[in-house]
Amino acid sequence: MIPVPSMMRHCLTERGTMFCRLARGLLVALVVGWLAASPATASDWLDGRGTWVSQAAVIERLQRADVVLMGEVHDSPDVHARQVALLEAMADAPDSPPIVLAMEQLDLQNRAALERLDGDASLDGRALAEAGGFDEAGWGWEHYGPLFTLAAERGWPVRPLNLSRARAREIVRGGSEWRLALPPDQVAVIERLAPDLSLPETLQTALIEDLQRVHCGDMDPAFARRIARAQVARDILMADAIRSIRDTFPGRLVVAVMGNQHARQDRGVAYWLRLWGDEANHEARPSVVSIGMLPVTEEEIPNIRDEVSHRYDLRRLTEPDVKRSDRCASD
Repeated sequence: MIPVPSMMRHCLTERGTMFCRLARGLLVALVVGWLAASPATASDWLDGRGTWVSQAAVIERLQRADVVLMGEVHDSPDVHARQVALLEAMADAPDSPPIVLAMEQLDLQNRAALERLDGDASLDGRALAEAGGFDEAGWGWEHYGPLFTLAAERGWPVRPLNLSRARAREIVRGGSEWRLALPPDQVAVIERLAPDLSLPETLQTALIEDLQRVHCGDMDPAFARRIARAQVARDILMADAIRSIRDTFPGRLVVAVMGNQHARQDRGVAYWLRLWGDEANHEARPSVVSIGMLPVTEEEIPNIRDEVSHRYDLRRLTEPDVKRSDRCASD
């Protein structure tokens, strides 16, 4: 309950005096300030420092970026609905740059097929998805169909980001044979940045530990290390694909849809984009904004709010709309 001074309470019923008009204005300002300071609920934005930010401020920040890494939880309907809503708001905001939509859900080997569709106003979302080799059974049209439809309606080019599952499996097998399974240009990109398919030791160790934690500690450490190699390869090639898209569309904003783990700036795609800019002074370092879309309960919000995140520039708190059993709970 907001405390209201007695003079203001009196002025709520008085209309004629200048003092009461000023008092009522002050009361309105107090109410607005109180609402702004009140605890927020799920579906709000936090920056990396844990400060609540408005969607208008978020869109303004995204407009100034070269690349937006839009993280997601792949099976969350609420996350996907908010992705589409954010893209629409970005596109409709004044002075917004045109968008290129890049997607983890499409394999890099389908790039040429999508390039041939650029500028075809007769396309619908399914035509774009089919050209990109979208695996409807694996990813779900109910989740990603609205993204393809939005791109078709807006005339946005769509580009793939991902290493195919078959090629990723060759990397997981271990050894140096993975080089034979990838095209020479992809091998050259990986050799340039991480020939051993590894992050710096501390980051690689944390990645391996996270993979084991997800599997309740049951994953063999050697196998976890091989899985981590594939993750590094995918992140590097996603970063390279984004750089190529920027070269092709220098005036457009690249919005890259990918899992939250790939969108991380401390060790994901943003890490490799930043490394490219650091290692070659003649290349302009792109302005990258990483977004984590995080389903949380009301009880979890205080902990999230108090956390300083080095994973994402912005965090979108969404509803925990997918019930998941505790796979690590004992019977």
